[in-house]
Amino acid sequence: MPACVVELVDGKIRTSAGEVPIPIDPEQGDVRRVGLAVWPGGDDAALVALLRDWFAPGGPPGEGILWRVPCERPGETEPFLRRPGADFAHGAISPDGWTLYFSDARGIGALDLGTRAVTPLTAPGSAWDGCWKPDAELRDLALSLSRDGRQLAFARGGPCGAEGSWLAHPWTLLEPLTPERRQARPRRPLSAVAAVPPATLWLADGGACDEPG
Repeated sequence: MPACVVELVDGKIRTSAGEVPIPIDPEQGDVRRVGLAVWPGGDDAALVALLRDWFAPGGPPGEGILWRVPCERPGETEPFLRRPGADFAHGAISPDGWTLYFSDARGIGALDLGTRAVTPLTAPGSAWDGCWKPDAELRDLALSLSRDGRQLAFARGGPCGAEGSWLAHPWTLLEPLTPERRQARPRRPLSAVAAVPPATLWLADGGACDEPG
């Protein structure tokens, strides 16, 4: 848990001790669509990133800054890490609080909050067949982490919808911090489940009749 509450109120970022001087650029989209992601930053600070919706028109800007906010001295807020193209708001924190999985410019990255070193975990590659922009580079957005830290849910997508709108598919990264066992897999949502006693379970994923599943 973060050491203090950091919140966005009436267009201003604040802690209980005062205003936080993190700029919100109105040129980067509707400020009403801006939110905050707050991560643990030690015993006396929180780490903060501006949150914008990838599905919203014109977003997100990708500030590429993770801020360190001292809880009792918010005026001393400063960048904890600058990384061009990174989205530190779409992320997940490890169970021990020392690794932040975030959406890097070229896949999911694992940020060691002690050393500030970044380990690349995924490589989304180029757009799939049928993408509105076939030459687009895809992006991986970290979403959530299982309680035991062994499965990271993320979305892989890009400007592949109608007229270049954002379109993404759900994926899972298994064993994100164990290189020899790390594996990214697409997830196929189930459209129907049926049980046949005593031990048979039928699953339908909504595909065509001649498709597996």
